[in-house]
Amino acid sequence: MRFRIQSVAWLLLAGVALFSAGASASQETLEQLIAKARAAHDKQAEAYANVARREVEVANGYFNAGAADKAHAAVDDAVAYAEKSLQAARTTHKKLKETDMILHRTARRLNDVNLTLAFEDRGSVKAAANRIEEIRLQILNLLFAPPEKKK
Repeated sequence: MRFRIQSVAWLLLAGVALFSAGASASQETLEQLIAKARAAHDKQAEAYANVARREVEVANGYFNAGAADKAHAAVDDAVAYAEKSLQAARTTHKKLKETDMILHRTARRLNDVNLTLAFEDRGSVKAAANRIEEIRLQILNLLFAPPEKKK
């Protein structure tokens, strides 16, 4: 009986330790993500897609705080990092599926943010979401194109 209680306690402690390690890894700052993306070689497309995803969340925070100018700048940065992700995907042809999934979530999230905005702010955000979706489709073309057509 005592052994069971100790075993359960140790399992709970191990679970809490693993959860806190995973949570701290996902709480990287935007600057750390950008530095990691620049340093990544084979995973650069995926890393830049993660930066674009984080920029959308930063933009959402700015929109909620009422700082529309900063939010639009963050949306523009998200599009720029999505384009860098496409360039990296074209050169490396690695992590294409993961990059596609991240950019899909990024475009969907940006569309969700767009629905919460004032009418004046919607046009540019919708255009940015459409551009990220176009980039995602180009990555899908890279993923499924025959080997001789991959550029």
